[in-house]
Amino acid sequence: MAKGKHSRFLVACLLLAPGVAGALGVGPLQVRSALNQRLLASVELLSVGPDDLQNLTVRLASPQEFSQAGIDRLPLFSDISFTLEARPDGRTFVRLTSQRPIREPALNFLVEISTGRGRVVREFAVLLDPVRPGQRRFAEAT
Repeated sequence: MAKGKHSRFLVACLLLAPGVAGALGVGPLQVRSALNQRLLASVELLSVGPDDLQNLTVRLASPQEFSQAGIDRLPLFSDISFTLEARPDGRTFVRLTSQRPIREPALNFLVEISTGRGRVVREFAVLLDPVRPGQRRFAEAT
């Protein structure tokens, strides 16, 4: 897909969510799993207030949004669940997990984050390295 088309899509997403775009920040995706393991990753939500948490939902973006962005919506994406975590230090994270091991070394997907004031669609690219000899599997309690 051409860079210009992709950039226009991201700008359009931000313009559709003016109430959220300036207030809600989304940090980078931190992956804690490897290829052929269940996905375990998290992303920090920045500038989230208590009112936002009550109305906040996170899910995989719609098939139409994937199509508009020129990204294949692979069936394995439907296996990813999103869970909000409010940590004791006040930071808020979204935990991404899958029920089955991920066999694709590279993933590119869209996540929709909505509050009562609007929504943001964010693209994430993930590269999963194979487990090295002697490397432990990820810990569930992170």
